[in-house]
Amino acid sequence: MCRIRMLSALLALALGLGPTAAAGAAEKPVALIIAQGGLGDQSYNDLAYSGFKKALAEDKLEGKAVESKDVVAQAADILRRASDAGFGLIVDLEYSHGDALQAVAKDYPGTDYVILNQVSPGANVASVLFQEQEGSYLAGALAAMVAMDSTIKGMSGKPVIGVIGGTKSVGIDKFIVGYIQGARAVDPQAEVKVAYSNNFGDPAIGLLMAKAMFDAGANVVYQVAGARDLASSRRRKKRGASPLEWTPTRTASPRARSSPAWSSAPMSRSRQ
Repeated sequence: MCRIRMLSALLALALGLGPTAAAGAAEKPVALIIAQGGLGDQSYNDLAYSGFKKALAEDKLEGKAVESKDVVAQAADILRRASDAGFGLIVDLEYSHGDALQAVAKDYPGTDYVILNQVSPGANVASVLFQEQEGSYLAGALAAMVAMDSTIKGMSGKPVIGVIGGTKSVGIDKFIVGYIQGARAVDPQAEVKVAYSNNFGDPAIGLLMAKAMFDAGANVVYQVAGARDLASSRRRKKRGASPLEWTPTRTASPRARSSPAWSSAPMSRSRQ
């Protein structure tokens, strides 16, 4: 149960994974594999790492974060090196590691693994899914209401909003679909501009994409793109537009203060 408490703190959520730990796993060190964008993204990775450090301290565990400059291409190598290093539990934040983790886990039955945002089979693998679309639905509804209120500085009064996703993948698309549905619950004719940066770590891309989206008439832009949030936040401040971000470490402007973030609940529990 120690490991389950560790995972709960790691994600700042109650995961409800059940007793999957192998005997003695909690006595071994724990590894956290950092996803694209790396530490310092003030987003997904930083949130997980903050919870990871807190959990290690609370449960008196040893552990370390594992980063790579090419975390996608080196998936199997990263997982095997961590497994060979004697970690009892390896928590992988990188979505693209699903297939590699499934293969590696079979070769290390004494090590436990956790993968996020997908289901990966295996006796020693726990899969964690979230209801990202629920928080994003509320964000979309709020974005539409803010955009339609012309008394708010910078708003046109028209239901035109946008969203930038990091990559086109199931996890990111759940955010986007929820956002669109929320906006259209407020106004069925709401126009939602959608774009993907295909990168979680380059703020310059976010700056260009945010500028293009605002120039095209978007009143509010919702970010699900990691470090690009930093650049697009600067762009929003320049032009007086309203930001909606999922990032847990920052708040939006007073005009539209919203952060669905990872308060989107895991599938095992609903949290309002």
